[in-house]
Amino acid sequence: MRGDREKECMKSTILDMMAIQPNARDLDWLKSSLQAAIELELATLPPYLCAMWSIRDTAAGSPGKVVYDLIDSVVRQEMTHMGLVCNLLTGIGGKPKIVEGYVENIAYPGPLPGGVRPQLNVYLSGLTKPFLHDVMMQIEFPENGPVPITSAQTFPTIGDFYDAIQDAFASLAPTIDTAAQLNSPLVQVAPIVDLAGAAAAITLIKSQGEGSSDSPFDGPELAHYYRFAELYVGAKLIASPGGGFAFHGDPIPFPDTLTMAPVPKGGYVNAAANVAALLDTFNGIYSSMLDNLDKAWQTTDTSALKAAVTSMRQLRPAARNILQQPLPGAVDGFYGPDFRYIPPQQRNIGSGTTNTATRFADIVNLLATLTGNDPSIDDAPHGAFWKLDYDTFIAQQTDDWGVPGSLIVKGDPKRSVLYMALAGLPPFGDTIPQMPDVGSDPNGRAATAAELQMVANWITNNCPK
Repeated sequence: MRGDREKECMKSTILDMMAIQPNARDLDWLKSSLQAAIELELATLPPYLCAMWSIRDTAAGSPGKVVYDLIDSVVRQEMTHMGLVCNLLTGIGGKPKIVEGYVENIAYPGPLPGGVRPQLNVYLSGLTKPFLHDVMMQIEFPENGPVPITSAQTFPTIGDFYDAIQDAFASLAPTIDTAAQLNSPLVQVAPIVDLAGAAAAITLIKSQGEGSSDSPFDGPELAHYYRFAELYVGAKLIASPGGGFAFHGDPIPFPDTLTMAPVPKGGYVNAAANVAALLDTFNGIYSSMLDNLDKAWQTTDTSALKAAVTSMRQLRPAARNILQQPLPGAVDGFYGPDFRYIPPQQRNIGSGTTNTATRFADIVNLLATLTGNDPSIDDAPHGAFWKLDYDTFIAQQTDDWGVPGSLIVKGDPKRSVLYMALAGLPPFGDTIPQMPDVGSDPNGRAATAAELQMVANWITNNCPK
């Protein structure tokens, strides 16, 4: 009966769960509430990432870099929040259902999952002041209104919901087991060992998002709502001499952005073939990220969490490729990533070129794409070796790279240093960074499974010119 009760709770909205009287909130209620909280944290990532990636100039010292770093700091904390809630759920015997929750309860445009603030329409767009105010600030809206303002709320905020979760932990006092929790500096999560730790985690999530009832700060940092508000107003928030806070600090210039048009419901289903291939690549990477997050917390697999973080780093260059594509019918508008989950058996991610038709030019284009056209690539031991002519490329020896062997062994991908480097086969990924080295090249990304297969097939087919 406990399993049936838990399934019934999981189907309920947050509004339904909040309507249950506190004395009737049992362990299944707490598990289903934590699952809903995971979905809430996950739902914030796509809109924030779209805004961040649409910033044109992110060079050091530019206004765009300041704003990019501001949004990036929020994204990283949202990932930490989701990880903490996953640990809370596994700690009381639950299993996070990240893919299932995303597919069933998160859609753009649409409300936040669970019915929290149902008047809010969350959509995907480039960074604009309306998007900043109407979506990003509203997601982080404090439960008692912003500090300088008062506001009555008809529906529960995210803060209200976390208050209910914290109260349930206190009243139920469940045993918290660390065995199934993850410990990872990648997303700054550690096992939660007791009720005090659970309370501290929930307080952190709330304070980083919306601050306290009397201060916009979470320690030395502004809470998320106020970071976004500074950007919207265009000035730093500082303490007023007479008490309270005001946007009277240093100016914050709004950055130049790519005009990413709002993504239609269901994504771009009739995009041109070249755009569809880019969308498939992005969605394949994003889907793989969700799969690995699922695997990480369902099987206590830290390697899967590491793979998920690697996929997340690959999303930006894949998204920027989409953001360069003009959107027909939109004035100065461009396509943007639509964040659709694609089941593994339906994924067709890659360059858009079929493996049987792959030619040398396709390999060259792929390598340039994976490195993000890095202007400092010539400083690497191998340099931009794909710029060589076909015969020199095929004959390239790699001893000077620190890997004795041949770049290409026709007919044998696993003896070809090119494939070994892209796939992360030893020594790559061990004593030598996998290619591209995404740790030192922020515009680079690892090859997808489909792209690796394309390279393998090209070599197996004796490298058609």
